[in-house]
Amino acid sequence: MTLTQHLRDQFIQTHPLEVARHLEGLPAQTTGDILKTIEPERAAQILEYFLPSTTAKILHQYPPTTSADILNRLSTRTTRAILRQFDSPTQERLLKLLEPQASALLRRTIYLPEHTAGNLADPHVLTLPPDITVAEALQRIAQVTNHAIYYLYIIDRGNVLCGVMLMK
Repeated sequence: MTLTQHLRDQFIQTHPLEVARHLEGLPAQTTGDILKTIEPERAAQILEYFLPSTTAKILHQYPPTTSADILNRLSTRTTRAILRQFDSPTQERLLKLLEPQASALLRRTIYLPEHTAGNLADPHVLTLPPDITVAEALQRIAQVTNHAIYYLYIIDRGNVLCGVMLMK
């Protein structure tokens, strides 16, 4: 890696919003050409701050696998907004290339209207059945380390909410 590349990467990592502001003012083709020269992780850091319509124009220039690689690195909310800019066949092609868990979530929420509860809700909540022991429940809770748990939702085997427990 040259010194110029190292400085560029450090600047992007430290100041992605400033880079995004500058690049978003350029034509989409030019921005796409510039972003092709950097790693997908860095491109995603910048594109997280772009408007969805502009990002879609940029990603449309890339092969689907490259676009999916970048989308996998963006927040779910941003990815959903970008996917909504594409026609149905393009959405489906990209969804097939995304990580399975992200793709499943996006498939469930992409068609929900903006600012609705279903669109904004976090589907990754911890749920437990009511017929397990406390020891089993604690064991399952201990396995969830990817985010803080404030509420525990008790659902029956038919996925009907039976109760909510505050973890405090």
